Amino acid sequence: MDQGIFQRIATDGEDYQPPSTSRYLQLRLSDIETENVSHSISLKTIKSGVEHFRIHGRDFVLTPDTVLLVGIDTPFRLSVREGDTVEGVCLQFAPQTLMEQFKIERHALPRDVVFRMPRAAILGGLPDALLDGTVTMTDELFLKLQARTYRTLRRLSMCAKRLSVAGQAKREDIISRLEAARYFLSSKASEAVSVDEAARHCGLSSAQFARYFRDAYQCTPAVYHRAIRLGWLRSVLTVTELTPREAAERGGFTDYPTFSKAFKRAFGCSPSDVVKQRS
Repeated sequence: MDQGIFQRIATDGEDYQPPSTSRYLQLRLSDIETENVSHSISLKTIKSGVEHFRIHGRDFVLTPDTVLLVGIDTPFRLSVREGDTVEGVCLQFAPQTLMEQFKIERHALPRDVVFRMPRAAILGGLPDALLDGTVTMTDELFLKLQARTYRTLRRLSMCAKRLSVAGQAKREDIISRLEAARYFLSSKASEAVSVDEAARHCGLSSAQFARYFRDAYQCTPAVYHRAIRLGWLRSVLTVTELTPREAAERGGFTDYPTFSKAFKRAFGCSPSDVVKQRS
């Protein structure tokens, strides 16, 4: 099954059933008229199954642990293997709402872009019922997700521009890979992770990964991961009875003076100071 941009849309939480083996594709739109459906930002995710997107000659496989963020005016083709059942959600956000909420001009909205990233990186903390085809999304939740989606898309677009790589599609692919690696590093707060391991996770060589990561996020992977680990250890020291040395060992710091120095540089206080503030 192939289809282009949806022929019609649903508003006010109504469900739209596309002509496919998908059980549903729920669209929640804000201030979008049918004729303006191409002028939106969309977030595509699924609860089960696999969807295949073809966008600007590039193939994207959407699985339950990933999300596609697609900019305005981006046509696509979607296919689902015959016999497969997919449960998915497509959320579309109107430029008018974004312009009013973020006080930005239409020309500043990211256009004609597509990024693939870990679902938890953008939907983490939101109710799982979001992926239930019968759920009624509240305006408050929808606005929260809309703001998070726009900020993420804008951030990714800015990161892509920092890469000294020819071709928009190539830059978007690299950023999508880096986002997977960045989420991987964030999920490893309690252990040391090598650059090689993170590079393998996103399918880049160690040299490519280190260079692209530094250009996109303006810090090295090691510095980024150390900040994640130190933040986690600060929380550990705050809510547990561990001593600073015990916490350092749990976080993979084998040299306590190095840990203590890095901690104080990051937070302006020593691990012992955090322990003293318990109670």
